[in-house]
Amino acid sequence: MKSIICLTALLAFALAAPVQPNSVAQDGDQELAAFSYAVDLFDAATTSAFTCLRQSGYATVFLRVYKPDGSGQVDQVGIANIRSAYNANMGVEIYHTPSPQANKAGGTQFDETYTALRNAGINVRTVWLQVTSPINWGSNQQFNINLISQFLSRAKTYNVNVGIYTNWYDWSQITGSWTGWTSSQLVSLWYWNAYGATPQAESPANFQDFRAFGGWTQASVKQFGLQSNVCGLNFNRNAYQTGTYETKALAFDASKSDEITVGNVFV
Repeated sequence: MKSIICLTALLAFALAAPVQPNSVAQDGDQELAAFSYAVDLFDAATTSAFTCLRQSGYATVFLRVYKPDGSGQVDQVGIANIRSAYNANMGVEIYHTPSPQANKAGGTQFDETYTALRNAGINVRTVWLQVTSPINWGSNQQFNINLISQFLSRAKTYNVNVGIYTNWYDWSQITGSWTGWTSSQLVSLWYWNAYGATPQAESPANFQDFRAFGGWTQASVKQFGLQSNVCGLNFNRNAYQTGTYETKALAFDASKSDEITVGNVFV
């Protein structure tokens, strides 16, 4: 019985402990690739909570700025979170969860997000479009493709980069493994792979499980863990290769204006 209690205590400590730098060998690559960590969340958080996350080893946060409620609407909690995370000196990325079955074009949904951010004094370099949960999208794959294509096209007119948050299964079910985006613009990939919706069911915090799909041959970010809780916040855990993006992000931040800029970590 004592050994069971000790094992339980050690597991609880491991799940709550700060993340540590992680190096893994990539398939076919003799060099070691170090990874940094990010979280994604949509609940309200304070600057002190984000500071706690940063001190716990998380360099970047992905914040939801559009939610699928009703016919889709700007997430004001996410916009407030941007300022709090920025003040905590975290890298800030934003993601847009669309309302895929609403009578609202993808371009219109992008406009709503972009306008709300600019009205709040926030510059946008990149926005990530969530394409997950096939049950929320409906079975008309061409309709789904049209919404995504409209979103991409509208972002391009504003000179805003777009990334897609999905995985091979979701992309296949929602779009039929569409690759049409490759002919018009560069789209980064944030993919997810977790073995279950608990911290104990995380996949490895590296890209060794990545498989090419939908026109992507590499990924920028991986969501490897779901529903963690640290610093009083519920979030998902992500990994990305250290050095690939961070130097650029820091160089861009060195010339800050009075406005906040989001989406500069992965460009």
